[in-house]
Amino acid sequence: MKKIKILFVCASMKVGGAEKSLVNLLNLIDYSKYDVDLLLLQKQGAFLKQIPEQVKILELKSRARALYNSENRKIHEYLMSVIKYVVTFVELIRWKEYDVLRAHRWKDIYSKLCENVEGMYDVVVAFQSGEPTYYAFDKVKSKRYVTFFHTDISNIKLANEIERNYLKKADLIATISTKCVESIRTEFPELKGKVVCLENLSSKKLIIRLAGENQPEEFIGIKDYIKIVSVGRLVKLKGYDMVVDAAKILRECRINFQWFIIGEGEERKALEKQIREKAVEKYVHLIGMRENPYPYIKYADIIVQSSRYEGKSVVLDEAKILEKPIIVTNYNSVEDQVLDGINGLICNMDAEGIAERIKDYIQNPEVIRGDTRNYDGDIDAYMDVLLGIKNEKCGNIKNEKNN
Repeated sequence: MKKIKILFVCASMKVGGAEKSLVNLLNLIDYSKYDVDLLLLQKQGAFLKQIPEQVKILELKSRARALYNSENRKIHEYLMSVIKYVVTFVELIRWKEYDVLRAHRWKDIYSKLCENVEGMYDVVVAFQSGEPTYYAFDKVKSKRYVTFFHTDISNIKLANEIERNYLKKADLIATISTKCVESIRTEFPELKGKVVCLENLSSKKLIIRLAGENQPEEFIGIKDYIKIVSVGRLVKLKGYDMVVDAAKILRECRINFQWFIIGEGEERKALEKQIREKAVEKYVHLIGMRENPYPYIKYADIIVQSSRYEGKSVVLDEAKILEKPIIVTNYNSVEDQVLDGINGLICNMDAEGIAERIKDYIQNPEVIRGDTRNYDGDIDAYMDVLLGIKNEKCGNIKNEKNN
């Protein structure tokens, strides 16, 4: 039987929710049915090592590589880099918002410079919105085009007319929660018939294997402390400023804990300063990126997600697989994953709310009274939707077409 040829396009394999979701998907695919290629605008990131060997990673051609990567060796590639920085600076002055400037940068310049991808595909899946979608739709020949949004777009600024033109080209617009579906339908009501909710798949076997049997070195010698773990980029939307303030409240209540935050980002210096000012250096630890965060999740006593908004959190799914208690802020889409008191605790989006629910759980673990586990979805049904084959049996798939 001839294999179905699929190309996934993603910005990179850096640590992030979309990238982790893609890694999980690639580890669930049946490669006896599919011939899978992966195109990365930047061939880098901790998750590269988790991509199955059956996946062929394509190389960008010369001009595209120069525009999207900083390591250039040929003179004409250096010239491309100069173009990149000049164009980006000019577009930033014009449009201010980074997602908007990248859309205009692609439309005005990059689309004319980047080379086409060779070959013909049965389906190309742009696994992120923005530049991966623009590249996939303009530079790849395919019978079918799919794009993904991994966030609630009501919280971000888009170049709507440019975005609309690409979404019109899509055969399928996929997103990861019902709240995200609603945000796309609100912003682009004329395209609502193309929108489908494909919830993130989690590879249970992969996560359990990577979690291993040995606890992280940082956990050795602190068995008498409550071990709290948060995972995510150090950016404003993740709410780690609230975490630091919550830690101060917990110390004032004489609760012994160690809070480990896994991730890197632009807020590191501000958070380090806040940690010093709140005098919680001995209790809150910014431990940086971890290629494998699963041992930290497995041996944690509590997983806290303090986000101001999310599409659908991969970290929460992974915490469920490892059967960990979850405390999460009440952002718009939270109830797509967590039911308060059933499989986790939902708290107010402030330091006091976070601290209060942590205390509630420490004093009475039975406050989470339901099943915290999470299970693999139906990969066959998921792939059928990507390919345009109707399949009604998968609970992970919610077609919003007729709503």
